[in-house]
Amino acid sequence: MELFCSLNFFLKESDGELEMKKFAQRLKELREYYGMTQAEVAECLNFSSAAISNYECGEREPGIEELVLLADFFQ
Repeated sequence: MELFCSLNFFLKESDGELEMKKFAQRLKELREYYGMTQAEVAECLNFSSAAISNYECGEREPGIEELVLLADFFQ
């Protein structure tokens, strides 16, 4: 239950479907809300800056482990 709540907070479910476009927008929205650069988020989570950039552009989807780390980080 806790994992679902965490992911739901991060992704904002849309009509029961999780859309990558919405994920990318939400990731950027949260990062900017906290006043962080892509490089700062990447460093905190031990990701590459390119990974964060690719997630925000919708060019790459995070795996479940990365998704959980992102959700926990921004919650």
